[in-house]
Amino acid sequence: LTTEVIADESGWDVVYSDGACKGNGKVGSVAGIGVWWGTNDSRYALVTLVPPPSTQRCNRNLAERCPGGQTNNRAELIAIVRVLETTPHTKKPLLIKTDSKYSISCFREWMPKWLRNNFKSSTGEPVKNAPLIRYLSALLDQRAREGQKYVKGHAGIEGNEGADYCANQGAVLPQEPERDWDVLVDDLQNVTAELSIKPEALPTAGPSQAELEEYAAGLADDDELLAELAAG
Repeated sequence: LTTEVIADESGWDVVYSDGACKGNGKVGSVAGIGVWWGTNDSRYALVTLVPPPSTQRCNRNLAERCPGGQTNNRAELIAIVRVLETTPHTKKPLLIKTDSKYSISCFREWMPKWLRNNFKSSTGEPVKNAPLIRYLSALLDQRAREGQKYVKGHAGIEGNEGADYCANQGAVLPQEPERDWDVLVDDLQNVTAELSIKPEALPTAGPSQAELEEYAAGLADDDELLAELAAG
């Protein structure tokens, strides 16, 4: 993960993510996720993954219903998941801007500890949203360089306002079932394993042992070489 202070963003692909939840913590709450690249941005056209059925395009950005549990923190994390799932890998590093301090803390403070202690809290209890966060971590591992930056919410920042708008639009879309995060982690790791060929499995262009022995058997010894040189 990148925790550096990013002053110059000109060399980065910058995207805003947001989660929204109406009635957070209450029965009947509804949550949505938003991803905002910019007005009339064309990046969505490059996406090869098929979005969930209840996806709307906000000027080629994403507005989706949060699957599973309807909470603000889950929506914030899943918005970042959707950024990573739908953004093609390019030479530019990816910078995700969010107004979620919870998400930033997950990246910079808690996730390294959770990965070491098998996602247990300080009290020994399982971390909330652990399967989701494991999948998020696996997606991050696929990126050569990725950063996160906190931005103040509802402060007139166009990208944040756009992501917030999309998230609120997503919250009123039809309900989506929970995704199987553990299966998604396994699938991602299997793909990674298939793409990572071990050095000993690589074909070699050199001669085999049998070919070397046959070649050695045909070589002249020192006396034969001296005789040939003298005759020449």
